Amino acid sequence: MPLSLRLVPLGDVTLLLFMAGELDRSNRFVLADALESIPRSPVTHVVVAAGDLEFCDLVGFDQLSLTHQRLRVKGGRLVIADARPPLRRLIELRAEGGGGPAIAVYPSVAAALSATDTDGRPSAASAALAARPRHLPRVRALHPAQPLSQHPAQPLGRHPAQPLGRHPAPRLGQDPGQHPGSRVSAPRVVPSRPSASIAATPPVIAWSQALRKQAADQQQALVERLGAARGATISMRESRRRCQESITALRGTLRDVQAALTTGPR
Repeated sequence: MPLSLRLVPLGDVTLLLFMAGELDRSNRFVLADALESIPRSPVTHVVVAAGDLEFCDLVGFDQLSLTHQRLRVKGGRLVIADARPPLRRLIELRAEGGGGPAIAVYPSVAAALSATDTDGRPSAASAALAARPRHLPRVRALHPAQPLSQHPAQPLGRHPAQPLGRHPAPRLGQDPGQHPGSRVSAPRVVPSRPSASIAATPPVIAWSQALRKQAADQQQALVERLGAARGATISMRESRRRCQESITALRGTLRDVQAALTTGPR
């Protein structure tokens, strides 16, 4: 599963980093590129929301530790919130082995943001996060066609400047269409009123097109979700295999650390 990152600035000195997927040697550069400009920016605190991070190996964790060390030089730090048990165990093992400054772990993002305030008061970053409501994409409202009674059809052949009335009779032997006093020529025929189906066609077509587009968008969203579900199913076995290898490596590292502590000077 690829690594997904989302950076949310909260104030001038706090950055919230959402991580999802897997962090390992193959995609470590993605995290490195995202955090490259932090040492040169005013940001001093980085909160990593790792609730959706399914896998993290030693190489990926070292990138987080490197960012934590750079922030400590500026008087800040990097903390991890909502970490899963394997990641918590990895952090504990690295702290026991003395692999650099320990990274603090918090049970939730809100607790981690509150801890960024030195005087113990709720930080502005926590308030800003609480003010960001979660929302779903809204479906565009469709307005039904108005009844025909609200839009009476107008006759097409009648002009407002031409009142209906009697015209002088044409002269004997002269074509009625060429009579100088006649305003309406004889060959013209006043069309009848349009039918109700013709008058209602434009709004019905617009409504039908909007419904068709909405259905196509929903179908596309379902197809994307189905593809994501199939991809997750395919990568599940691979993720489990990687987790087992990581656990084996962690156990070996733990044995090495215990052996070093046992044989070291007392």
